Amino acid sequence: MEKELANLNSELQQVKLLQQRILAEEQSRNSLLIVEKQELEERLAALSKKASEAMDEAANKELSKENKDKFEKQLHDMAVMVERLENSRQKLLMEIDSQSSEIERLFEENYNISASYEEATAVVVQWQNQVKDCLR
Repeated sequence: MEKELANLNSELQQVKLLQQRILAEEQSRNSLLIVEKQELEERLAALSKKASEAMDEAANKELSKENKDKFEKQLHDMAVMVERLENSRQKLLMEIDSQSSEIERLFEENYNISASYEEATAVVVQWQNQVKDCLR
């Protein structure tokens, strides 16, 4: 029984280590996604500012047809970039939500395993006491 308990304890420790490693990997990945999201938001802000400046500049000057076409193309390119950045941001937010759910699931699983271990330990103690009583 002690050997079984030791095996159960060893198995529980291995499961806990695996869960801790998975949790650490998920947290690291989460951090990277947050940093990437911030970078994308900064780029979006810079592009928006650039677009605004281009529009202000266009309003303050009389533009030739060439300049107007050039600015319209730049504005279109910026709008496409903003749309891509927003899509990327949405994907990042969904990934963060998914990882948060996975972390919650791992914590719950860890709790359940710990409870099972405690229950098994209590049963082993009970069995040991019964064996001791029988040996008396």
